[in-house]
Amino acid sequence: CELLIEKGAEIEASNKDGENSLMIAAKHGHKEVCEFLIEMGAKVESLNKNRENSLMIAAKHGHKEVCEFLIEMGAELELLNKDGENSLMLAKKNEHKEVCELLIEMGAEVDNREGSWGSGVALISGGYEGNCGLL
Repeated sequence: CELLIEKGAEIEASNKDGENSLMIAAKHGHKEVCEFLIEMGAKVESLNKNRENSLMIAAKHGHKEVCEFLIEMGAELELLNKDGENSLMLAKKNEHKEVCELLIEMGAEVDNREGSWGSGVALISGGYEGNCGLL
């Protein structure tokens, strides 16, 4: 990464899905790379073609430490993607309980009715064993 940036690589360049380097690092759980990219100017608020930010991508893939870091860097918790899902919904949908707990602890709205899933009670209790423990 560092060498590419030193040679003039564009930090915000994206692939065919609109994912930039920060999103790809978040997807794979590379916290140190995320830290470096943000230090070099990567934007936490950038969105891919599905209107997902890096936090949503990290949450979807279950990377708790990356999620915490991105929230500390100002990532939007309540942003909705094209399907009306926020970070908490994506973490829950992919059964990442620890990420759900972190997002709630960091201020995610449990009873957000704007998303495609309705209330937070429906979101958390939605059929996956063990999710009611989050309430």
